Amino acid sequence: MDRRYFVSSANSLYTLWYVEEAFSFISTGSLGNQYMVNEPEKYHFIKSLSKDYDTAVSKAKKYVSDKDGGVLDSICEEKQLEEYSTATTGKKYKLRCESDSWIKDNQNIVDVYRLAYQAMKKSISIRNAYQEATIHNEFTDWSIIKDDEYLDTKLVQSFIKAQALLQSFGKNQWGTYTSMVGAIVGGNGQPTDAQNKFINNLYDNYKNNYEARLVRLNQIRQEQLDYLASCNAVPTSKDRITLIGQIQKTKLVTHQYGSTYKMILLSDEGYKLYGSIPNTLLQDYDISEMEGLRITFDATVEQSDGDKYFGFFKRPTKLRQIVGGVEIPPYYKITKKESA
Repeated sequence: MDRRYFVSSANSLYTLWYVEEAFSFISTGSLGNQYMVNEPEKYHFIKSLSKDYDTAVSKAKKYVSDKDGGVLDSICEEKQLEEYSTATTGKKYKLRCESDSWIKDNQNIVDVYRLAYQAMKKSISIRNAYQEATIHNEFTDWSIIKDDEYLDTKLVQSFIKAQALLQSFGKNQWGTYTSMVGAIVGGNGQPTDAQNKFINNLYDNYKNNYEARLVRLNQIRQEQLDYLASCNAVPTSKDRITLIGQIQKTKLVTHQYGSTYKMILLSDEGYKLYGSIPNTLLQDYDISEMEGLRITFDATVEQSDGDKYFGFFKRPTKLRQIVGGVEIPPYYKITKKESA
């Protein structure tokens, strides 16, 4: 017998079903007695068709015609169905409701999430503006915070506020905060207990650290501006020029050809230079003893791409130490106290 199908109207959609025919059979009990078993007609759901009546009937007929040995036995009458939308039913709706409930109870956390998201966008736009203004591909956020030439002061202050907010969550944690809270705001349901605890910890970091971080970044900028007020730009010369200053920092740099001793010279002109420690100084001093010594020497100088107050020196020669304003040869070893 062909399988019988029928179209029915549910509350909000027309649906397709098939009928499992009723049948009877004789069964034998445990004592050998026989009796008749009657299985009733059963109905099995196949699929939802459509909210539109004509579309539903067309789909039902096509489905049955594609099946061998089936017949569309009955079609319900057209009727007014209830409104149906995935926005108010099903799993997505449930998750949305859970998210809305959490947001209602944690509005302060959501407000800070939106602030962090805007801070991220602001930081990106200012970085792009700085790169365009300087035509430099390589720079750090500190270059922007300390900038006195390429960006308007208001832009730098906006960047500082944005960075203070992002940094207040903890090292590289602002992205985690916006990602986790953003998922809830996006309707993905409530966080787990562990996630909720972590979000609250990051929020507490923001509350406890933001103001102090803002003050510190502004302090760093002001220190830089004060320093630049008495500082000359690094000169650039293909020929050697005479440099006078104090060794501020030393370190050993390892590379594929071996190792080299490097230093940062704080020039009397205010700018800083990085380069190799002259060999004549290495002959008389251990690297740990050099910081704080005042020296003078001749070298070629080049200004760095990203900072006109920082540069590099090469090919140092004619090294002299300076004690009390007097130049002395390098082979005469003096202490830091004498050099001061």
